[in-house]
Amino acid sequence: MLAITPEAGKVLKTALDAAGSPMTAFRISLGPNVGSASDVRTLSLDVVDQPNDEDAVVTAPGGASVVLDPDVVPLLDRKTLDATIDAEGRSSLTLVNS
Repeated sequence: MLAITPEAGKVLKTALDAAGSPMTAFRISLGPNVGSASDVRTLSLDVVDQPNDEDAVVTAPGGASVVLDPDVVPLLDRKTLDATIDAEGRSSLTLVNS
């Protein structure tokens, strides 16, 4: 299952709090194919108000929920979601092998 670092949890929670909307979680799902390679896919990160029945839910440190589409669960097994924050306060999320 996907692991989430405390830094990534902080970034996710801050983003959800800043949205000021009823949306309560981030959802990771498969995005479109990349170029002409049908076996290379992107991941999509969206804000949602609740998971679908078949989704898996991971609670990040700090309390933010990350919802995983069933199609991405095997892809994210033994992966860690990490975050960095640069000097200007911009954050980026990265998936790394656990």
